Amino acid sequence: KREKKSKNDPRLKAIEAFDASGTKFAESGNFPAALSKWNQAIQLCAEDEKRKRAVLYEQCSQVLLEMDRTFQAILAAENSLKSDSTFYHAYSSLGRAQLNHGEYVLAVKAFEMAFNLCEANEKAACKLELEEARSILARMQGKNKGKIQNDVEIWRARVRLKEISSHPSRGVDEKKF
Repeated sequence: KREKKSKNDPRLKAIEAFDASGTKFAESGNFPAALSKWNQAIQLCAEDEKRKRAVLYEQCSQVLLEMDRTFQAILAAENSLKSDSTFYHAYSSLGRAQLNHGEYVLAVKAFEMAFNLCEANEKAACKLELEEARSILARMQGKNKGKIQNDVEIWRARVRLKEISSHPSRGVDEKKF
């Protein structure tokens, strides 16, 4: 017989408290503290709480990108996908991290997965990221390789962390993100 999860469960309350605390730290720019809180929340997640763990890892990926730790951001996004392979935000974060890491082909593949999995009301935003990544890849493979450094710098500036609390996985309008 499976136990019903209660909102009064101290473990669930601790996960939510660590998540909220991590979000506040991220919003204030204290990224190491945010990572610490989210990692504490991840450790408390039960095996069947895959989506929650996926969201936490994906938030870590965003913060690691903000800290210019692209390889660790890739690993965090991959952990998010191991937790929930249908969480398209993780594919978007993976694509951003791979693009920043210079893995343009892999980035396009990740953005394609995000586009295929995203909800109808978010298709336009997913398509925009996919098209930008494809454009950068095409220029990398073409004759305009010298222009790519500027394109990647522009890309990095555009994907900078806005506010973790307005992240689409929290149910906020994608346009704000």
